[in-house]
Amino acid sequence: METLFEFVFTIFLEAIFSVMGSCRISLWIRIPFIVLFILIFGGLIIGLALIGIQLIQSNEVISGASLVLISLLLLAWFVNTWKELYKRNHDKK
Repeated sequence: METLFEFVFTIFLEAIFSVMGSCRISLWIRIPFIVLFILIFGGLIIGLALIGIQLIQSNEVISGASLVLISLLLLAWFVNTWKELYKRNHDKK
């Protein structure tokens, strides 16, 4: 099950990155993909952080701190991926 999830997730990310980075695809198609990407990962990051904060407040510090740490790592990955995509697109021009 985990392998299937990883496979589908990889295909999803590759499709979004290829659409976002291609200048041949219309801007009207690229913008919804970018918004979808931001909403999915932004919601995941914010959700994990909020659940972690709730757990910390309910005296489950280890679980809460680990969820907050995971959300921070996802945020760092998201920012790094966005910078690489931006750099890749602007180096071509």
